[in-house]
Formats: sequence, C-alpha cells, structure tokens
Amino acid sequence: MDLDNYRSILDNASVDIWLLIDAALAVASVDYTDEFKRRREGIVERIYTTTSASPPCRNCVANNNAETEKIVEEELNPHGGLFNDDENKKKILEIKQQLEYTNQSEDTLVELLHNLDDIDITFQALKRQKDSNFDSERLAATRKRLHENYKEVANAKKQRKIQVMDLHE
Repeated sequence: MDLDNYRSILDNASVDIWLLIDAALAVASVDYTDEFKRRREGIVERIYTTTSASPPCRNCVANNNAETEKIVEEELNPHGGLFNDDENKKKILEIKQQLEYTNQSEDTLVELLHNLDDIDITFQALKRQKDSNFDSERLAATRKRLHENYKEVANAKKQRKIQVMDLHE
C-alpha cells in the first residue's frame, strides 16, 4: 500500500495510529498466531531500523517544534521514562484484561507475563494501586448503601403520608 494512501485513510478515519497498531498487533496475535510468530522478528527488526530514504511525513513539518520539545523533555528525564506511572498503569491494565481471557494458548500467556515483567514497577507502586482500587471499591459500596438508605427513607415517608391520610379520613 502506498504511504500517502495509508495516511489519507488514517486522516479520513480519524484513528490514532498508535491505537491502530496496538489493535492490529492484538488481532494478529490472537487470530493469526502462527503467522504472527513467524513474522515477529521481521516486525521487530523493522521497528528498530531507521529508513532514511523515506520522506518525512506531512505532519513532521507542522509538528516539528512540538516534537522537538517533547524529545528534549524526555532527554531531560534522568530516569529515562522508567517511572511513568500513567503509562505503566495503562499497560498493566491492558495486560490484566488480556490475561482474563480463558481460551488463550500457553505461549500467549507466557508472552503477556514477559511483557508484564518488562514493565519497571515497584512493589510500592503496585500496593498504592491496590489501595486506591480498594478505596474506590469502598466508596462505591458506601455510595450504594447510601442510595439504598435514601430509598428506604423515601418509602417510609410515603408510608407515613398514607397512614396520616388514612387517619384524617
């Protein structure tokens, strides 16, 4: 496929290219497992090799300053982005969702666990995430009980109103 055609399809579809790539990899790994495994090395090789012959994309000129600033900010990060909690949380939650599917091959599960192992996250960060999930679960349960209590109070008011009306009649 011609790169310009591909770019126009992405522009017209208003699809984020990174979401498309993630989805395509997920579909390929599930639906075309054997072929995906055969092509995996070639895919990784293409990711790590640069193609200087290809012209820059149309957005590179328009977003050159923004991209440069982003790269400079990343270079100034002394930890090399290892402590990006939001990105790690997103990756961990995606892996968790994929692990919940029961009909996966052992190779797929091992690969997901390797991906999880590659994420640099400490026990304390996981504990904070668990605590925040626990707090949100407690908040949801409390909210549910409060809502139920409001319903009971409303029903009691209705019953009391009916009793008062019956007494007056």
